[in-house]
Amino acid sequence: MVDIAKIPVQADVLGSDGGHVGKVHDIVRPDRIKLAQDDPDAQGQYHVIPVEWVEKIEGSTLTLMRTREEAQRDWQSA
Repeated sequence: MVDIAKIPVQADVLGSDGGHVGKVHDIVRPDRIKLAQDDPDAQGQYHVIPVEWVEKIEGSTLTLMRTREEAQRDWQSA
């Protein structure tokens, strides 16, 4: 599992297919990532995803183990 302390705020979040999922707004401890509401894919709402979906962190980009479609289907409104 990824170390939540290493997730940068404002990082881009990509699906395993390279599709844009969102941008990190905040870390909700112990194990959630809150995505920004002003991102074009957010539909004006905050969304929360579990840290366990993160496959890797490279610089300011998180890549998930789920595709964009799977992540957006299963994220929770915050």
